Amino acid sequence: LNITCRFAGVFHVEKNGRYSISRTEAADLCKAFNSTLPTMAQMEKALSIGFETCRYGFIEGHVVIPRIHPNSICGANTTSGPIRTPQIPEWLIILASLLALALILAVCIAVNSRRRCGQKKKLVINSGNGAVEDRKPSGLNGEASKSQEMVHLVNKESSETPDQFMTADETRNLQNVDMKIGV
Repeated sequence: LNITCRFAGVFHVEKNGRYSISRTEAADLCKAFNSTLPTMAQMEKALSIGFETCRYGFIEGHVVIPRIHPNSICGANTTSGPIRTPQIPEWLIILASLLALALILAVCIAVNSRRRCGQKKKLVINSGNGAVEDRKPSGLNGEASKSQEMVHLVNKESSETPDQFMTADETRNLQNVDMKIGV
């Protein structure tokens, strides 16, 4: 631990090197010293009687670097206690997160739709004599088999205009042409 002198009850503590603890760990470390993170008013009082560091530190609700004398390598050459603010506004971080989430969702939808679109579906009707996976591949590709029947379903669009309706007989005829049955 590296502990500075106290000014109006405010002191700076480093554990395991510079900037190696989180706000929660800083609050826990203060409890170990029977103290709490200082408020802005306590920090301003400590500054007024000589407290300054060249390190950022946690106070209640903020991160500050207390400076009395300007120094080009400490607190951007400013004095008093500049409050560290994020370089990017919170609304921009939220917007970027939402856009990333939307992009991920769009990619997932596109990938899943490609898997389903334009594929031939195989329907195997098994008469209960074992699982299809147990069969030899050659038995499924053309050799006669009494225990199963394979139906290939093919999606074919007609060349007619989409506004034209087909009769029930035309639909049945079209289905019979498109369906291949192997026994």
